[in-house]
Amino acid sequence: MTTTPYYWLWMGRGWRGLLETYLGRERQVLHCPSDLKATEVWEFTSYGYSLAFYHSPEQLRLMTNQSATYQNPVPSVPQNLAAAGHPTRKAVMGEWLSNHQRVSEDRGGWCWEGARNFPFIDGHVQFISAKDILPAYDGFPDINVTVGGISGRDLD
Repeated sequence: MTTTPYYWLWMGRGWRGLLETYLGRERQVLHCPSDLKATEVWEFTSYGYSLAFYHSPEQLRLMTNQSATYQNPVPSVPQNLAAAGHPTRKAVMGEWLSNHQRVSEDRGGWCWEGARNFPFIDGHVQFISAKDILPAYDGFPDINVTVGGISGRDLD
């Protein structure tokens, strides 16, 4: 296991490198065919990995606005899946944008419009409207900073 402090694994370009050894030439699984921006903006990655899996609930509690993730990066604190209080309600990752239900100004998890695909801890994948996601610490439908972290939930 590496000791590198991964601050921005939630960005596709952050966690993709850790998977490339396992994916080999199958990198296209990280790119949704409906994502018109992934190739130019997200470096062929349509999905972001949740901060709640590598930051403690205490660290997440301090991330109350969008810029907190960028301006004050903190070292990773891996979370144990056994701490997941709601495996059917906590998303592991999600699409950056609402690629299947276009919105005028899509800001991903910082937008209350549209809908996105989300894989959950228990293994199921669900297409969910942003309006159905619980507000996170930053006040948005942001699975990165779920209230309660890994033990919290993104859906009722």
